[in-house]
Amino acid sequence: MGPYRLDLTVSVLRRLSTNVVDVFTAEGHYLRALDGTSGPAVVRVEQTDPRTLTVSIEGDADDQGGMLTLVGRMLGADRNVTHFERAAATVPWLRPLAIRMHGVKPPRYSTLWEAFVNVVAFQQLSLRAAIAIVRRLIVAFGRPLESDGVQLYAFPSAEQVLAADDTVLRATGLSAGKVATLRHAGEALISGTLSEVMLEELSSAEAAALLQQIKGIGPWTATVILLRGLGRLDVFPMNDTSVARNLGLVAGPAPLDVASALDALQPQQGMLYYHLLLARLEARGEVGRASVSGVIPKIIGNERRGSKRSRDTTLRERQPGKSGARRVPQLDGGVNMDPADRQRVRASERFAGSEHLFDLVASAEALRREADPARDGHRQITLVHEGGMSAVLFDFEAGGRLSDHEADGLVTIQTIAGMVDVATPQTTHELPAGSLLVLEAGIVHDVVAHLPSQVLLIVHLRHDSIDDSISSPGLCAGASDTRPSVR
Repeated sequence: MGPYRLDLTVSVLRRLSTNVVDVFTAEGHYLRALDGTSGPAVVRVEQTDPRTLTVSIEGDADDQGGMLTLVGRMLGADRNVTHFERAAATVPWLRPLAIRMHGVKPPRYSTLWEAFVNVVAFQQLSLRAAIAIVRRLIVAFGRPLESDGVQLYAFPSAEQVLAADDTVLRATGLSAGKVATLRHAGEALISGTLSEVMLEELSSAEAAALLQQIKGIGPWTATVILLRGLGRLDVFPMNDTSVARNLGLVAGPAPLDVASALDALQPQQGMLYYHLLLARLEARGEVGRASVSGVIPKIIGNERRGSKRSRDTTLRERQPGKSGARRVPQLDGGVNMDPADRQRVRASERFAGSEHLFDLVASAEALRREADPARDGHRQITLVHEGGMSAVLFDFEAGGRLSDHEADGLVTIQTIAGMVDVATPQTTHELPAGSLLVLEAGIVHDVVAHLPSQVLLIVHLRHDSIDDSISSPGLCAGASDTRPSVR
């Protein structure tokens, strides 16, 4: 067997660095919270050389043997993919990618239920939109743990998710149909009418047919569950739009004979799926990237019915281990002021007067030249704040992002230069320079810049939000620079 690459394998397992279950640290360690027989445990995996993984487990000693076996399975540590590597070398458009990704092994979700959740959530959605939905589901129902200052979440069980009301599940971004599918799958697993052992005894074709007996599970979903949930490499998800885009990224515009390539790769054609995913992640700078921590999306479906929920004039974000909206103090109050704003003209002076003309390009260049380091790969400044309208200019470095935000009003996002992706629960929008995206109130969105980019974000609050924010305690009366909390 050849060398092993922990960074590549974890990248395939987690998909994006915003995954809060499968965590990859800046030191190159993989962290995962798992449920043992005696309670939760934290597993840390470190690669010490090309053929050695070191595993440490914080938890009950009686669970450590089973945990070690499970982690090895999840990371594909004992899988031999020599056949794929040799066959890939004979496919001209695949060979360079296979060389770059040499050492990746096929990962596998910890449970069949985890596979169902991840695959069903991805049905007909973009990568970023689906990851955001799964992330909100995990934060809402998963058990939070901390290890050496790193926030972790144990993946919620089928029992935990099925006990929730549909309105709460829908608040994560899942459609009604997906909620129903997950209920059908969870009930089958809990009752024992479907199990991993049962599927392991069947051929891939037979297992796919059995999975498709669950309402809402079609051929694509069954195939990806077999691939990611059971480690079956003799399957490949055809008619997948993301696979088609990734093929174009790898091979370029030349016509491809994909069928011949799949024939050559059998019985390990599933490894092509992982390599194509890595090509997309590589293009986005996500391979081996340290996991994003700190900002956790707010779940808006958990308020008690009939309770009055106050609104403020800021975009909302949720911090690990805390619930509800966090109110960002006024800039002039100096409590949570952006360090760069301390060097700028005071907000009360910037907003003075009845007419304002902005050179957005020059303003963005000035923003980029500021001495303070960028946070999360971007700098920002509020250009206008009047009544219920705020206009904020952002300068993004390549890879900069705003993770999972929402506003109580209409949001417009305009790319001035560069290109950004804006992911919502429904899709991912590509915004090259000159593009304008309009989002209705309450739509959670995640912004990622693949190139150095400048973006103008404008929030138009609803009238009821403005009224509530004026009367809500804790907001400074007469303050002139309430910034959207989009850090």
